[in-house]
Amino acid sequence: MPRRKSPDPLAAAIGLRVRALREAQGYNLEKLAFEGGLSSKGHLSDLEHGRLIPTVGTLQSLATHLGVDLLDLVTFPEKNIRHRIIARTATLPQSVLVRWSAEAEQFPALPTATTRSPKRVPVTVHSERPSRGAVPLVQLRAATADLAAKRPMQPRQWIKIDTRVPTMPGAFAAYVRGSAMMPRISDGALCLFRRPGPGNRSGRIFLVWHRGLDPVGNQDHGDDLLKLVEKGPRGAWTIRALNPAVAPIDVDPVVDDVSVVAEFVMVLQVAGRPTDTGR
Repeated sequence: MPRRKSPDPLAAAIGLRVRALREAQGYNLEKLAFEGGLSSKGHLSDLEHGRLIPTVGTLQSLATHLGVDLLDLVTFPEKNIRHRIIARTATLPQSVLVRWSAEAEQFPALPTATTRSPKRVPVTVHSERPSRGAVPLVQLRAATADLAAKRPMQPRQWIKIDTRVPTMPGAFAAYVRGSAMMPRISDGALCLFRRPGPGNRSGRIFLVWHRGLDPVGNQDHGDDLLKLVEKGPRGAWTIRALNPAVAPIDVDPVVDDVSVVAEFVMVLQVAGRPTDTGR
């Protein structure tokens, strides 16, 4: 870790956190440098003033000897309220943290980096099936019922994807109605789907069939059939929207008539239409 001529901004911010936690614990430079595995108190002083960029291993060693988590060394309370909350949790009793965690689970998940509106992939629409690289364009609600009943889907037209996309089993395209998956999927967006893939379902969007599931017949949310599917206690499912205004629904796949029939892949854009809603 060579010494820098001028402080690095991020290293300086980390150094301030190390110094604040060191002083709060009653350590002097020499004691923490020795116990934390640094070569000298001058080495630790350079770290605290941002004149060297510490390795993850060094930070982990310092955190261990300060009795905190590595997270606490890269949390900056002055940055925003989220950082202030994280910093505050470092000194709270475990019972309070457990209660806070339980209360936080009651709030719907807000869009994150994985739920931002994606770049639309260009496609062209054809009345007859092109020779290669085409997927059927179907009506979403009818296709969902067909897939749940294991019936062949009835294509209305065909979509040819103009960029290179890997072959996907059971792929099809459909227009999505409703606001449940906004902002990632807007009302009227043309989307590509595939057969549900294996693995952890966390953060993935699925097409869900449920005979009695809201919003079937719900005028507020139209044909919102896409949801995040999360496993709950004792095998139950929680079917959750990205839009926090849409309440989650708990179902039991053993008792209820519910199934995951397809998985969302990407938003498509019909060539020549700036905002394609299919209407």
